[in-house]
Amino acid sequence: MRYTLLIPLLAIFAVALLAPTGGKAAFPGASGKIAFYSDRTGSDQIYTVAASGEPVSQLTTEGRNDSPAWSPDGTRIAFESDRGSDSAIYVMNADGSGETRLTAGRLPAWSADGSEIGFIALTGPAGAQHYGIFTVNSSGGTPTVLIDSPPDDTMPAFSPDGTKIAYSSLEGSDDDLEIYVADADGSDPVPLTQNGAADYVPAWSPDSSQIAWECRDPSPAGRARHPTRPRGPAAPATRPWRTASPSRR
Repeated sequence: MRYTLLIPLLAIFAVALLAPTGGKAAFPGASGKIAFYSDRTGSDQIYTVAASGEPVSQLTTEGRNDSPAWSPDGTRIAFESDRGSDSAIYVMNADGSGETRLTAGRLPAWSADGSEIGFIALTGPAGAQHYGIFTVNSSGGTPTVLIDSPPDDTMPAFSPDGTKIAYSSLEGSDDDLEIYVADADGSDPVPLTQNGAADYVPAWSPDSSQIAWECRDPSPAGRARHPTRPRGPAAPATRPWRTASPSRR
C-alpha cells in the first residue's frame, strides 16, 4: 500500500494582523472569525478577528496562550496554555467565556464531530520520554493514547470526514519528521512522505481528498529535529508547501 504524491497545488494565503509579533492562526470557524495568538500585550494571548481584519477581540489574559483551534461548529476554541504548572489543553466559548482545563498537553486538534480533541503529550518512562498523540473528550475526562511510535509523534490533524488522522512522526528516524496517515482510531498508519526533509503541519482539504503540509529545507541548516517544541528555533524564511492525495491504491 502506498500513497500517490501530486504536483503542488496549494496557494498560500496570509492575513495581515496589526501586531508586533503574530502567531499561528486558525482558519475561520462557523462565525467567519479567525482565531490567532499574538504577543502584542507582552505575552502570547488568543484573539479573534473578522476576515476583514477588524475588529480584533482579545479572549485570554492569564499566562501564555497559543495554538487556537476552532471546534467544527464554531462555538468553542481549544488552545494551549502554560498558566498552570505545565502546558495544558483548555477549551473556551467563542467569546472567551467558560475557560476550562482539560488535560496536560500541547497542540490541540478537534475531531470531525467535535466530540474529542487530539493533542500531544510526553509519554514513556523517565529518561526516555517522547511525544505521543492522545485524545480526550472535549468536555473533559481521562485521555486515551491514540498513536505512540517513538521517538516522537506530533501535530495531529483529523480529516473533515472523520475517517483519518494525519500527523508528523519521527518513527524509524532520529532526524526528519515525515507525514503519516492513519485511521481515525490510530490504527493502520502509513507514511505519506519519505523524502529526507522535515515534513510537518499537515492540513486537510475540506473534502478530505488532499493533504497539504510544510516541508523544511533538508540541508543541515534547515533541519529541525523537534518542531513540536513551539518555542524552539525559528523556521527558515522559505517554507515550500506540498500536497498529496491520502487515498490508497
